[in-house]
Amino acid sequence: MKYYHQLVLPVLLMLAACQSTEQKEKVEDKLKAEKIKTEFVRSWNAYKTYAWGHDVLLPVSKSYMDWYEQSLQISPIDAYSTMKVMGLDREAEEVQHYVVDSIDFEKDLFVKTFEVNIRILGGLLAMYEFT
Repeated sequence: MKYYHQLVLPVLLMLAACQSTEQKEKVEDKLKAEKIKTEFVRSWNAYKTYAWGHDVLLPVSKSYMDWYEQSLQISPIDAYSTMKVMGLDREAEEVQHYVVDSIDFEKDLFVKTFEVNIRILGGLLAMYEFT
């Protein structure tokens, strides 16, 4: 019993130090998450400004590229689930309306099935699940 205080105090100090470190890490994680979200919104706004209605933004030239001879609007559909996870509901709703009101899949195109499945079909399934 006489060594009890000599053992307990260091253990308590270690636990307190760990808790402080965990709190710092949580704050750092929140800051990182906010920076990522800010960059996503910045990139999304650039896409809307320079490439809306097309597949891909070319940021250096501030122009766009379509994967095929007609745009499949890959970027908005693909970005939708990320928007929902990040809590960007206004942006996600804008994509939902765009898909319903503007996109026509009645196209006869030779496409890369894997990419279309994971990016477009996957994005549409995520949209269905979220709504």
